[in-house]
Amino acid sequence: MKVYRPGTKGLHRLFVQPGKKIEKSEWQDAYGNPIMYTVEFREGVAHVETQLGRYLIDEGLAARSPIIVPPLERKIALPS
Repeated sequence: MKVYRPGTKGLHRLFVQPGKKIEKSEWQDAYGNPIMYTVEFREGVAHVETQLGRYLIDEGLAARSPIIVPPLERKIALPS
């Protein structure tokens, strides 16, 4: 799976331990300790396993698209 970090130039390394927040056997070693993953973004793109990619996107550490999109401004209608 491709994940993106818009605006990143060159090589950028991101270190994550998803096993600290989510207890899944594939993110922990034989002793139950969380595994440290190094994600290398080259020119804003990284190729990772699907599960890790979803984790990065859910945590806001990476994006699905290389396009920089401003946050959606939400307007709340107040009762009169």
